[in-house]
Amino acid sequence: MEAIALNLLLDAAQREGAWLRPLTTDSARHRAAELVAEGDAAQWANPSWRRELAVWMHPRRRGDGLTVPTLAAPVARVVVRTFDMGGGVGAKDRELAEESPLLAVLGTDGDQPRDWLLAGQALERVLLVACQNGLQASYLNQPIQVASLRSKLQDLVGAGFPQILLRLGYPAEEIPASPRRTVEDVIAGGAMQQGRP
Repeated sequence: MEAIALNLLLDAAQREGAWLRPLTTDSARHRAAELVAEGDAAQWANPSWRRELAVWMHPRRRGDGLTVPTLAAPVARVVVRTFDMGGGVGAKDRELAEESPLLAVLGTDGDQPRDWLLAGQALERVLLVACQNGLQASYLNQPIQVASLRSKLQDLVGAGFPQILLRLGYPAEEIPASPRRTVEDVIAGGAMQQGRP
């Protein structure tokens, strides 16, 4: 990744009161990849987590969640609810993490609701700056979602509170846009309903 693009990403996070720490050494990237795989194992071992994941799976035409082909959706939901696939998913995600052009932790100095808001704003800005520079991003957030692993990621970055683990890079090919809700489905309020901005 170009140093200019990386500096723009670092600045984008800082402008919102957060920080972005690239994991630049092989050992840091490898440790983060291990934490991702551990997170996958922990999540998939939890039947409640698998049931919730299955609820979010649906055919492309039906709103929010994880889209799967229409004919495969019922089978996919049963498989996800029934089987602990943490080992296979963890191995795939570990490989994604280790082979990412850039693996970076977005975090905050505190861990209160205000800090979570700052992290969300910083994420928005980082993703927009990434897009402007031809980068694509995805999340490998398992070490943050599994509470016992978050402190290990915190040790890896040295300070603060990790909020998001991102992988960033230039795409090898164009990826189709994800389905989005209409503006009317997202924004509610008197001004929008009355046709005013």
